[in-house]
Amino acid sequence: MRIDAYSHSQFLNCPLFVPWGLGSCIVITVEKFTMTLTNSQLDTLKGNYCEMIIDGMDMDTLCQLAYDLLMDAYKESTEEDIVNEIEDLYDGDVLKDLMESVEKV
Repeated sequence: MRIDAYSHSQFLNCPLFVPWGLGSCIVITVEKFTMTLTNSQLDTLKGNYCEMIIDGMDMDTLCQLAYDLLMDAYKESTEEDIVNEIEDLYDGDVLKDLMESVEKV
């Protein structure tokens, strides 16, 4: 971004300006930042962007994001897929408790 100061008569034809003082303005020019990244640089950029997004979230938002991502990941799963995963990652007691929780629905 470049910021330049102009007199009133100089900015009449400018599409984007911010009035500043009497008879003058600041013109804001936004230039598109582009460069060609290597795969490694792109991965690092993505990681840094993800960290920035996460740092700006509160706990409720993080929990909702995790829930949404998990639900999306299991969208195509069959009953057998889910049952097998619960048994593999947890145990029969957890599966039993979860199965009982859906009986009430």
